[in-house]
Amino acid sequence: MKTAVAPASGPALPLAAKVGRWSLLAWLSSGLALEGLHLWKAPFFLEDALRREFFVLAHAHGGLLAALTLVVFVLSARLELDERRARTIDRLVSAGAVLVPLGFLLGGLWHTEADPGLLVALAPIGALCWMSGLFLVARARLAR
Repeated sequence: MKTAVAPASGPALPLAAKVGRWSLLAWLSSGLALEGLHLWKAPFFLEDALRREFFVLAHAHGGLLAALTLVVFVLSARLELDERRARTIDRLVSAGAVLVPLGFLLGGLWHTEADPGLLVALAPIGALCWMSGLFLVARARLAR
């Protein structure tokens, strides 16, 4: 028997749903790309331990945050939030789901010999965005 999630009766969070679905597809598919780099023994990937580590971090964080963004979307839709709060949660969670893995990916692409590139700073900024959105959902849930 199928169980469907009822559409939100309050304001919808379309950005989180779109970001969650497309990010899930993109970051889980990036795992195939990483395996391909191993298969073809790509030197720019295999000979650079920092790049390899940061690409894997981007893949893992991207897939997990995309799935969790979809969960937050469903939870937020069921809370019947006012439009301003729903939009804030939508934007924070979506920004976090994009910035965290992007920070790892870009930090691994352009880096010095021992340190990640400056763009890795996007990862903690994204984490703060995502956690702020989750906090707002939790606070709204407690207020019910």
